[in-house]
Amino acid sequence: MRLLQIWNLNFRKCRYMTTIELRELLDRYKHLGTEYVPETKSTLIGRAPHVAPEAWLNSMYGCLSEYEIENIEQSISKKIPVQYRDFLANCSNGLNLMGTTLCLFGYRSMVGRDMVACRQPFDIISLNKYKSERPRNATADMFFIGGYDWDGSQVYLTKDGKVHFCAPNDCLSLKEWESLDDFLLSEIHRIYCLFDENGVEYDDSTLTTPI
Repeated sequence: MRLLQIWNLNFRKCRYMTTIELRELLDRYKHLGTEYVPETKSTLIGRAPHVAPEAWLNSMYGCLSEYEIENIEQSISKKIPVQYRDFLANCSNGLNLMGTTLCLFGYRSMVGRDMVACRQPFDIISLNKYKSERPRNATADMFFIGGYDWDGSQVYLTKDGKVHFCAPNDCLSLKEWESLDDFLLSEIHRIYCLFDENGVEYDDSTLTTPI
């Protein structure tokens, strides 16, 4: 709790989260082991044998180059919102928190189903390119950045920089945060409270979405 209080003070002084700051938050489970996968530039934190032999609790991915970000923008025919563009370039290429309880999308550079290729973020392109993949009533100004494995709920950014939580098939905003950093700090803290020191859920019937 004290760490998060310090973080809240620090965030008043800076605009966006950095790789080091995110890593400190995810390192809550580093006592369970860490591993770096150079092929995908992924950092895996906290082994989770209770989930699967090769499962990890937290995963973050190497920052994207300007060229890779431009590839995404060319593929989806739109600009990535500045907050998320900065996150991809200076913090992490997506994120998996507590398995896939919360995932932030990123750029997948490898194709395949082997273990190395699996160490990549969920794809950022599909939901932001194909109308058939987006929830109903999605508008052009909604940029989808992540989701929850509990029920497939989605997370998106709007032009005002706010982050919104919505149902899997309906874009009505059910909860919002003022910024991406507010969202990350709030959700990481909330989700951690659902798991013990070994990354095991206290009650697997408890809702893991914000509401």
